[in-house]
Amino acid sequence: MEIKDKNERVYSYHTFLLPFEILKSDHETLCSKEEIENVLNQEYWKRLSGDHLSAFDSVIPTNGIKKDDRKKNNNLTESVARLVEYNQEQYFHSNVKKAIHDDGRSGIVSEYVFQFDEKNTKRVILKKFCENIKENINTNDESTNENKNTDDNNEYVLKVSNVRLKLFNTGIGILILELCNDLYRSFKSVKDINELGRHISLPYIALESKNIASAQILIWDFLHSDEKEYNFGEKNECFLNEKSLKEKTYMVDFLKNIILKKEHRSHHDFKPSLDDRMFTCCLIQDDGLAREYSRDYTAQKDDDAQFEKLSKCLYEYIYIDKDDSCTAATFSFRKNILNNSLYHRWTEIGTIYGASHTSFVAITGEGEFLDTIITWPFLTQYVEIAILVLVQRASILRFQKQIQSNMDNKKIQKLQSEYIDYRNQLHFFEVSSQEQGIELYELIRKQLYIKKEMEALEKNLEILYEKNNVDYGNKFNLFGLFIGFIAILSILLDLMNFILGR
Repeated sequence: MEIKDKNERVYSYHTFLLPFEILKSDHETLCSKEEIENVLNQEYWKRLSGDHLSAFDSVIPTNGIKKDDRKKNNNLTESVARLVEYNQEQYFHSNVKKAIHDDGRSGIVSEYVFQFDEKNTKRVILKKFCENIKENINTNDESTNENKNTDDNNEYVLKVSNVRLKLFNTGIGILILELCNDLYRSFKSVKDINELGRHISLPYIALESKNIASAQILIWDFLHSDEKEYNFGEKNECFLNEKSLKEKTYMVDFLKNIILKKEHRSHHDFKPSLDDRMFTCCLIQDDGLAREYSRDYTAQKDDDAQFEKLSKCLYEYIYIDKDDSCTAATFSFRKNILNNSLYHRWTEIGTIYGASHTSFVAITGEGEFLDTIITWPFLTQYVEIAILVLVQRASILRFQKQIQSNMDNKKIQKLQSEYIDYRNQLHFFEVSSQEQGIELYELIRKQLYIKKEMEALEKNLEILYEKNNVDYGNKFNLFGLFIGFIAILSILLDLMNFILGR
């Protein structure tokens, strides 16, 4: 069995997470989990229930086995998947596992994997700027598979490990795009991939299309239909040239198409729950970067010059800035933010983790041993923690949107029931008994403001209950006043009858 050499191994893993909701034709009414399942495009998705082995395809490229050898060892990939499935089973609390995989009974989550067509290449292409962009891109060009060691790449071709979908009983869906990069072996390239790959809409309209923040062209080459390419540059030009806009924002067309059946697309809408950019999970395997960046960032005075450059690069990685475009200008400001964003438990063994409101990332070394203790847990355990926290935030904001001052008792009771289910089934105090699981869960929750959002939601629910009680009390008082008036009138009539009768 031949093992891959250093330049053939995966250099970085990129998992993009998109929380979303489906709206009905009025663009206000939110669909429930069951309603989303009814309009889901079954052409693309296979439901998993009971056997979740297909959910672990993202780890297969990490085992270092060449494709030719893998064909001779058909049981090897399944063994790796079974291994990580067992580790995940041991890692999470039993109630948490019901929110990670569909157990066929609880109804908390429905889990799907993408049904790939063998005729299509499993890759994503990110095209940066160039003059004649359509002429320069050839999605069938095999030369894109050559190793790229330059820092100045005009396009990035990434392999697709897996594409998954989760639908939660709060009405939140999570689209999971799992990619790996074995071509572009530099820190700058990884930061470029993260920034360009996460955009699903134009972040802003640029006066010149070459200056847009997203990729010029995004291609999800694994899709079945011809609608797999989105040209952000052309959309930018359309916005500038149109006098009357047809759309308020330009979002990737094929996202709606892979989620919704064709007959439902005209009267249902696809809407991101949190952001117009996907949440980014990224792991780099590089011995040099691991030595350079896995250190204590509480810098001494004499170390400031050394740490200033490192802190810029690290900040750009964690907060998904482009290379040499750090948005935290001063060193002291960056140090404070990094102290709150970094996780140092495994720093001494060459692994560092970081989290922000837009990402969860890591840098580690290379080697098969690290696959089992760092890479596989990152892809199958820590990414699942990030998914759970994203679902929590999206669900809390969904509850906030549903609170209205004119809600009747029936709607309030329904909202209260759904909120109690959420607290019991998705809002976990902790997800694992393992220390790193507890600490990483808390770090990501802190970066996504879960505690603050929860406090705001419960305050609004309390106000709603109080208002409802006051309204009910006022109605009861009016009813009591009416009954009292009838009683007094009845007494007066009896009194008059008594007087007149005498």
